[in-house]
Amino acid sequence: MLRYLALAAGAGIVLVVVGILWVDEGEVVTLTTIDDQGRSAVTGLWIVEIGGEVYLRAGSPEAKWLERIRARPEVELTRDGVMQKMRAIPIEDVALRNAVSWAMREKYGLIDAVIVRIIDHSEAIPIRVEPLALAESAGEGAPASTGVAP
Repeated sequence: MLRYLALAAGAGIVLVVVGILWVDEGEVVTLTTIDDQGRSAVTGLWIVEIGGEVYLRAGSPEAKWLERIRARPEVELTRDGVMQKMRAIPIEDVALRNAVSWAMREKYGLIDAVIVRIIDHSEAIPIRVEPLALAESAGEGAPASTGVAP
């Protein structure tokens, strides 16, 4: 009996993985970050817009690409084939995390729902990305808005 349960569970996992691979994953952008050795790393990510601001989501505070952003927030974001130099700003705000998660669910639908069930996103980190020129004109010490309507 245990063997049949394990077989059924394995088959279920295979079906979920195959389904994820077959389902259109929606808009995926390419984020290029630089590590402390000056090496670039490319990561494919989902992207959402909330209130005119653009957000990515790190599923975990330990994500390697998030570590690189914390060390060097200047990144390159390629969206719809257009590369732009950006500043990535991780935001530790529960309301914003919830808003970004909701926007991801709305935009990416079933595939986001499946991934969130498989990978715990309770500590996900929203990352606002803004054009580097805009970020520089706002000043380094300027407080970051959360992008969440009151």
